[in-house]
Amino acid sequence: MRPTPHILIVGCGDIGLRIARHHLARGERVTGLVRREDAAASLLEAGVQALLSDLDSPWQGPAADAIYWCAPPPSQGLDEPRLSAALTTLPPPSRGLLYISTTGVYGDCQGRWIDEAE
Repeated sequence: MRPTPHILIVGCGDIGLRIARHHLARGERVTGLVRREDAAASLLEAGVQALLSDLDSPWQGPAADAIYWCAPPPSQGLDEPRLSAALTTLPPPSRGLLYISTTGVYGDCQGRWIDEAE
């Protein structure tokens, strides 16, 4: 019998929760990393294991078969130290890592459609 795949979603906000629901429907185990307690409570309500952490502080995530990176880069600088730190501490996922970043890069647009021309 195969073990149940484990999915880690770093920055499990709106997009991450949609991804989590997809994997939960497939019977997979999902852990979502968030930095706020209210976000962790929302994940738990949805059946997602919540990991409360701040990506700007040292953290240790669980081994996972697949990782979705939905966290934004820092607002300053040209590097992505959050992802770099995670890649050195997390065990390599057997199914891979998908870098999504965040939908928050455009700020609050009051529901308007946004494209790259904005």
